[in-house]
Amino acid sequence: MGRDHCPAPRGAAALFRDLHAGTQHVTSGPVALQNCGKWLSGLAPRSGWVFLDLQEAP
Repeated sequence: MGRDHCPAPRGAAALFRDLHAGTQHVTSGPVALQNCGKWLSGLAPRSGWVFLDLQEAP
């Protein structure tokens, strides 16, 4: 083992690592980015954000 070896996280550390990776992928997915572009460009003036989805107002 060299000095640069880092053992794999266990328990809570692994849980938080995996959870963080999952949230990064959800927020940078193609649908989320498409909705951001639609909202920022003004193409959805009567819309609002619900969790990670852009919803049209009734």
